[in-house]
Amino acid sequence: MSSKDAHSKSLFGGVVLFLLLGAFAYMAGTPQYQGGALSDTPVEAIESSSVTVTDEPQSLDEVINQGESGLSSQLVLLDTSNDSSRILVGSQVVFSDGDESWQIIEEVGLAGHGVVVKTTSKIEGDVFDIRMISLDGSGSSELLFEGVASSDRPALNSAADQIALISFDNAERTFGFRLYSLGINGVATDIDQNPTSLKLPVWRSDEELFYVVNSSEQGQIIKLATFGLGAIDFAVVPSGEQVTALAWDGEKIFYATHADVGRLYSFDFSDSDARLVADNLPEIDKVVAGQDLLIEGDGKISQVVDGHLQELSSEGILIGVRN
Repeated sequence: MSSKDAHSKSLFGGVVLFLLLGAFAYMAGTPQYQGGALSDTPVEAIESSSVTVTDEPQSLDEVINQGESGLSSQLVLLDTSNDSSRILVGSQVVFSDGDESWQIIEEVGLAGHGVVVKTTSKIEGDVFDIRMISLDGSGSSELLFEGVASSDRPALNSAADQIALISFDNAERTFGFRLYSLGINGVATDIDQNPTSLKLPVWRSDEELFYVVNSSEQGQIIKLATFGLGAIDFAVVPSGEQVTALAWDGEKIFYATHADVGRLYSFDFSDSDARLVADNLPEIDKVVAGQDLLIEGDGKISQVVDGHLQELSSEGILIGVRN
């Protein structure tokens, strides 16, 4: 919890004491803090539980710099509709893999002033490389990691020197999923193991990771691991719902779930329960949280404003936003 957050809420009595104790435990780095796991009581709902689309889909050219979308940033997209994959900032193409000896497989996200992507590798086997592609229009790229494997989308930290990966081993003694961090220096750090499921790693800081595991007693749990201190249960996902996307905006975690419909929740260290941000959504593939809150689902990119969706584009795959 940041000092700004700690002074921004005015609570009374036992609530103040509870939050202060929880905050001190977390800041001390002790794994005993339980993060105020989601209870069985109803989450705090938005005023209207029905999300509406406020505008018709717009082309990228209409979205960029026209103000009506409400976006404070430009969309960064991956376009795979042609023979070569292209990266766009707004409507401007800043990179194409058409002239490269490798091809983009999947977007990873933004880090610093570049886009991180999975690419084909010259190393044989079911492996890929991780590259950083500049957004300055120069077309330059840098190989960060070579010949790595992961059963889920990898996650690069903000310093671009550690990548979180998930492996699966079906050997009798080591059966299950393993989450580990691989440094750019080649040093691997084990974070957690789970026999049934482990997915969606998201960095909170250079030494902390959120991720999702299955629990036979509680369903799915969002955990927070601190290097060298182990992992804590950060939030329990509502029964019957499956997490499809995670994002950290610097203050709170956003997580999308799907059961009968898609839902988007937020949760931070000062909350006792998760907050329902939006309901009645399609299944969400990606959440980008920051100055703008964006989701991608059902082939469309939308902005979430006050529990409502404003559809921005049905072109390209969302990587992030650039100020």
